[in-house]
Amino acid sequence: MGRFLTASLLLAAAVAPAFAVKCGDGSLCPQDTPCCSQYGECGTGAYCLGGCDAVNSFSLDACVPAPVCQTKNYEFNDLNGVQANTKYLGDATQADWVASGEPVEYQGSVLLTMAQGTVGTLLASTHYVWYGKIGAKLKTSAGAGVVTAFILLSDTKDEIDFEFVGTDLLTAQSNFYSLGITNYSNGKNLTIPSDSMQNYHLYEIDWSPDQLTWSIDGKVLRTLKKSDTWNETSNRYAYPQSPARVQLSLWPAGLPTNPQGTINWAGGEISWNSPYMTNGYYYSQFDYVNIQCYDAPSDAKVNGKTAYKLTNKAATEADFEITDDPTVLGSFLATGLDMDLGKNASSSVSSSATKTANTVPGMSGVGPGNDNHAGDSTATTTAASSQTNTGSSSTATGFVQGGGSGSSGASNIQADTKVVIRGTILLRSIGFTRLAASALNMRAPSIELLRALRSAVSSTAHNTRLATTFSRTACKDGIRNPQPYRLRTTRTLMTSHRLRNPPPAPGSHNLRNPYAPTHTDRGPKSSEDTQTDFGAMDVLGNIPAPATSVDACTSDGFHLDNGVKTEGGRGIVLVGGEAFNWEPWWELPDSQTGESTKQLRISDMLDARRGILNIPPRSLGLLELLHPKPDLLIFGTGARLWMLSQECRKYVSEVLGCRVDVMDTANAAAAYNLLGKERGVEGGAGVGAVLLPIGWTGPKPQVAKRPGGR
Repeated sequence: MGRFLTASLLLAAAVAPAFAVKCGDGSLCPQDTPCCSQYGECGTGAYCLGGCDAVNSFSLDACVPAPVCQTKNYEFNDLNGVQANTKYLGDATQADWVASGEPVEYQGSVLLTMAQGTVGTLLASTHYVWYGKIGAKLKTSAGAGVVTAFILLSDTKDEIDFEFVGTDLLTAQSNFYSLGITNYSNGKNLTIPSDSMQNYHLYEIDWSPDQLTWSIDGKVLRTLKKSDTWNETSNRYAYPQSPARVQLSLWPAGLPTNPQGTINWAGGEISWNSPYMTNGYYYSQFDYVNIQCYDAPSDAKVNGKTAYKLTNKAATEADFEITDDPTVLGSFLATGLDMDLGKNASSSVSSSATKTANTVPGMSGVGPGNDNHAGDSTATTTAASSQTNTGSSSTATGFVQGGGSGSSGASNIQADTKVVIRGTILLRSIGFTRLAASALNMRAPSIELLRALRSAVSSTAHNTRLATTFSRTACKDGIRNPQPYRLRTTRTLMTSHRLRNPPPAPGSHNLRNPYAPTHTDRGPKSSEDTQTDFGAMDVLGNIPAPATSVDACTSDGFHLDNGVKTEGGRGIVLVGGEAFNWEPWWELPDSQTGESTKQLRISDMLDARRGILNIPPRSLGLLELLHPKPDLLIFGTGARLWMLSQECRKYVSEVLGCRVDVMDTANAAAAYNLLGKERGVEGGAGVGAVLLPIGWTGPKPQVAKRPGGR
């Protein structure tokens, strides 16, 4: 049940992180962050959508009503029906599934992937089910500590499970919960006819108001009657009876930071060097999901037909109402109390509503549903490592993945979208108030903060004064006239920047290598029908390239695969699947006006004698607030290779915790394209790039003369 984060505006790098307000067990959320997530933290936006715990929210109305059940066969021939949870605002007509992690379309199915440094992938249905027959045809993953799950989970923590532990490929574990209360007698193992990883099987949950069955390949293997679940103590049926979402997930129960009970249940600690991994990740494969909706129960309050709504904290079947209330938020600052808050970009947003608001629930390393088989329902866990722990730890009641805790913005956000990274400040040309005072109340933002600032490089309205100033300064430092520098294939990428040196004349290679062949004739073409198809050997062929892949380098900017073009001599930062203009040569902006008026001299950044480029660490301060940070950060130093200063390397490796690679910009762009496709550009195992345009050459390196002038 993974989550990324959304945020509104980054003001400064050096800020003290604020922690989310906790909720649950009768502790309610405050009015400014009124929605309690299933992980026990308060926020706005996505906190108020799927998984919103209305019982522990500020009020029942803080959570947005849930879209009603839709009878449909969901196939995965493409991922057009899948929307990231950082973009979904409740419109179930635009998406069938909300995704966290990395789902991949493969041969008409969807792969839920889990690479090292991540906590897997989750798909959650946008439409809820209030009784029905739900089936999923799937292949599980395998390996110690690896768990595949197909479950129904309600916002009041009713749950119905199929779970598959990777060390037992002939057993499916069935389970159910009411209100999240753990009862270890509720679980039962079911036998799978054949290996669950090698073979597809159809797993079905038939859920009616009076009876619940679990089936495999059409054969009913377990039946639960509601009448058998009466609890005298609570004076209610301990039977799942509230509208629930369908959730498909792959998660690492065997992380060493999880409770020992969870690790033991999952078959031991997870190994990231396992034969069950392919291309560097574990995966489970879902062919389709079929949902057949049943009629609402006889005691349901029916006053509409589009949404489910909780009307009483008892959360029994009779406490839900079917209404025509809206289900779509205006923005990630909105809640069920004010669903249009932040809808218009030109309207001001109250700072009291945004200073501490989380907008998408955070990340830890635990599993789906209510109980993580830890033997202790109150245990808490952290993420797999410091590189993936992006927020305060959640209780062991949810499978959480993606970005960290939320972030805040500033008041008086206006419609102008011009953004430039200068020093440690990410600026908009907006009417914001004092930056220094606002920064003290900020949360550390996540990758989704960066997405909120997508216009950094795509805006057509450029800051003329800045561009003119840079062009005037850059020309004297060696910026040549803009000429497109096209990056076509990996093979040509690594050498194409050297084409300004003409190739040797035909035959001249023999002068350098007397043993080289004198011709390239390889004889007649083979007539055998066993020719190797090298195209079929491309293990990355079915993996889409990141949208921020560099398509072309010009001498004063970059062209990206997503159509974004930069110009004006600025550098570019590619992190978290987004791109941002970067001007490290500007001093820090004035905290009162938000303007930078002083540029560093070229001599402040380059030691031409030693061939060293000194990038001010403060110009990378943005990355201190990025969660999770990329595992590898590739620096492109312009037309020629300059070594990074020791100060900059130490900052990136020790403060940011990223590995460093330095190349000229052409090779750096090529490496980013290749590794971005192989490893991804998001999450703790991803790759990022910091690139200067190839027209930025700096002065020619000086060569120290020997005594005597020779």
